[in-house]
Amino acid sequence: MFNNYNEALKMRVLQKGRTAIFLSFLTIFLSCSSESINLDLELNKATVSVNLIGAQAEFDLVNIEVLDVQVKVIDDESVPNCWLSLNVNSKGIYNLLDLIDDSEANLVNSLKIPAGEIFEVKLVLGDNNTIVIDGKTLPLVMNSEHAKGLVIRTEKDLKSNTDYSFSINFDVKKSILKTNIKDRIILSPVLSVSLQTLSNGI
Repeated sequence: MFNNYNEALKMRVLQKGRTAIFLSFLTIFLSCSSESINLDLELNKATVSVNLIGAQAEFDLVNIEVLDVQVKVIDDESVPNCWLSLNVNSKGIYNLLDLIDDSEANLVNSLKIPAGEIFEVKLVLGDNNTIVIDGKTLPLVMNSEHAKGLVIRTEKDLKSNTDYSFSINFDVKKSILKTNIKDRIILSPVLSVSLQTLSNGI
């Protein structure tokens, strides 16, 4: 009887020991797997910055309200989340006439995003857009399509572990349209975008 009891006790102790060893290995494996996944996610990212550049024009001021910059990561508008917000760190109103001669506005600074192809860049403006002509401040009117965001087509492949700088160039002269209606000025933005590769850490 005691022999059977002793054998059963030994089996329980042995089983508990095996269970403890298994749980230890499982914990280590899951921890290593999690670290590996996080490392892979980090390595598969590119770093982007975005600057806004204006130009000279025959006006006193041309103010635009910047709300966001987005990039299109899936070239299909029917797909949810095809646009990725870059979370502009410097939202606000900018005088485009000041953003010249290396004085561009830094809208996005060293943001890590998933590496891959970028199809379009979108500049999203608010409603507080104005122009000052001969000391008189007038609202800048945008059509409903532009109000949704100003899209610039650019097919660029962003490599992982690489730093990029996007420059959004705002052609002020071509973007301001006067009308036959007194004090009615249309903002019809003419934009271009350029991309510079700053570094490659690989």
